[in-house]
Amino acid sequence: MRYLVWFILLVLVPICCNNQYAVLTSHPLLVWKTAREANNRNFLSTIKPIIYNDIVVYSEKSLANDANSPLVAYNKYTGERLWRWNDFFQKSHNNFRQARQRYRFKHILIMAHSGRLYAINLKNGATVWKTRDAVYGNNSVTGINNVIFHVHWKYDYSEAIIYQIMAETGERQQVFAVSREDGFVPYLKTPIPFLYNNELFLAITNTRYQPTTHQSFNTLTVYNSTKNKILYTKRVDNPNYDGSISTPVMYKNYLYVGADNALYCIDWQNGHTRWQKSIVPGTAGLHFYNNRLYVGAEASFNNTWMCLNPDNGGVIWQKKRSGTCSSMAFYNNTIYCTNNNLYAIDATTGNVLLTYPSPDEQNNTSAFFDSTITIDAKTGYLYANTFVNAYCFKIP
Repeated sequence: MRYLVWFILLVLVPICCNNQYAVLTSHPLLVWKTAREANNRNFLSTIKPIIYNDIVVYSEKSLANDANSPLVAYNKYTGERLWRWNDFFQKSHNNFRQARQRYRFKHILIMAHSGRLYAINLKNGATVWKTRDAVYGNNSVTGINNVIFHVHWKYDYSEAIIYQIMAETGERQQVFAVSREDGFVPYLKTPIPFLYNNELFLAITNTRYQPTTHQSFNTLTVYNSTKNKILYTKRVDNPNYDGSISTPVMYKNYLYVGADNALYCIDWQNGHTRWQKSIVPGTAGLHFYNNRLYVGAEASFNNTWMCLNPDNGGVIWQKKRSGTCSSMAFYNNTIYCTNNNLYAIDATTGNVLLTYPSPDEQNNTSAFFDSTITIDAKTGYLYANTFVNAYCFKIP
């Protein structure tokens, strides 16, 4: 009995005290990888992998800068190729590389490339509908239920228009517009739709830009689309700093938006600023997980990761990273992201638990992880890609 007590005091107690948080002790298990075909195409970080039922969809792109970026679907369990979509309007210069936001209604995936919109049947890769009515448009779409929203600009940038589009048919109607004013052209971000008391609202951010003087300022508008009425428009910027504004994120009746060198929490109903916090220029990615707000390093000018209290903006942890990173993905209180390597980060402390290089990087210098990642929460499978392969890993 005496030896057992000493064993507990000298061995088990120190181990418990030194491991307050869980630590990953093994690398992700490779489930499958898909090699590129003989046409010299690559994945090139075009979109985050999209999961629908038993399939996962990637976007590929060739080494040629003017090439299109078709969608390719695989069985998410085995990596078997199921279909390939390449029904662009043109044979070149069409890609989804910047389509960071897309929208899925049931089996219909809606993607945007400038003024062109494509609706794709995820079951078989067939085109449901496509439109190219605008010369210029945003590279992202948002939606609610079967209604999607997309921003178009007139050729001379004299007006920015938000269209409401039916996901099943592509039928559209104009719901909001902003015109050039005092020489400042409008640059609307894709709006965030939400419902309140059975009425549809849009949270709309806009950067007004003066091409001659290079001045700019940012605004947030909350618009009641059901009643065709603007609830309010407010300035959200720093007068001493010319920058842009992010698409807002709604969380517990508050809008979170990055503008210039600050992050704002705004009561959506009255426009009152609940709190604001100075951050490094640009707010590249806002993610909510376990009632915490995570600010990602998803742009070249912002390589600081932060975990904040969403109620007051208080810093829980802040970490400096080298370079940019993919959008964050969360699983079992762990943040996963890619930047050449795959990283696993403790969501509670910000400490790096694991750094994992691509399995093929030693044999191919192009086989490093690119900035795309998706986790299937149901299976614990992580989907990522390099410039050469698509991968499926099982998270330990």
